[in-house]
Amino acid sequence: RDNLKIAKLYQKITEDIKVSDNEIRDAFIEENEQISLNYVRATAEEFLDEVSIEEQELRDYYEQNRMEFEKPLSYNLEYIKVSAKDKQVVDKISKLLEHGSGLQGAAKETGLEVKETGFFSIDEPIPHIGWSTEIMKILPKLKAQKKAWPHPIQTEAEFVHFIKLKEERQPHVPALDKIKDEVSQELRQEKARKIAKEKLEACRQKAWACGLEKPAEEFGLKFGTTELFKRRSYVEGLGDSSIFFDAVQNLEENQISQIIDTPSGFYIVKLGERILPEEEKLEQEKEGFTKRLLAEKKQRYFAKFLNDLKNK
Repeated sequence: RDNLKIAKLYQKITEDIKVSDNEIRDAFIEENEQISLNYVRATAEEFLDEVSIEEQELRDYYEQNRMEFEKPLSYNLEYIKVSAKDKQVVDKISKLLEHGSGLQGAAKETGLEVKETGFFSIDEPIPHIGWSTEIMKILPKLKAQKKAWPHPIQTEAEFVHFIKLKEERQPHVPALDKIKDEVSQELRQEKARKIAKEKLEACRQKAWACGLEKPAEEFGLKFGTTELFKRRSYVEGLGDSSIFFDAVQNLEENQISQIIDTPSGFYIVKLGERILPEEEKLEQEKEGFTKRLLAEKKQRYFAKFLNDLKNK
């Protein structure tokens, strides 16, 4: 009954949604257009060896970016790991813990060992245990140095864990001497990124006169070419293709793009080839493509409608 109500609501809300011929044509071109590129890439990793850091510079960077190094709420657990098949031991530990025995006492009674995870946050796997939704649910119910959780927690097919919260560490920014290597690494990375970007910009300025390949070699940067590719695809040497489509959308022949900042590095590109889909192909596929495009447009409109309802 509820599903039918939703279906009727969806139909009513989206019944006036249409797609125009221009929308169909633009979407078809966007989905089927192909380009190839010439590119030059610069990454921070290539220039880390050129970076030097003074002690005062490191301290200044730490003070100016303290919150970048804040450590989240974290936990340190004591635990006993037991084979799930060993029902007698599992039941015995549960009873011991329920009757007030500590984790160490329960381990001694059963000939097992209490181990420690070390500190971890909810955004990372638990050391020596791994990801465990069940443990994460229980953590807020535990108090440091109080009783252990008396029930076995199934963490994997073959094992269960009994846990106790040994320590809870509030969010904090560690002193510089505790995280000096981490701060140094971040500063080195930032300085190397700056060098990479500056070298690529210098290469870009020279490339207007003589193309990409020679300036890339002069500045020690990676020059490459691609095969034809479409949007929303992975391209060897570039990564996600969509950002590069956007960057060259308005480029004329032989023009060089602005610097493109991507997760894999900085790029400048020049359009190699652009192939647009033929009108004949659009006509052949228009009916099925239009149905899919209309369905997607209706889905987006209905999702927005639901979101607006939530906001109200």
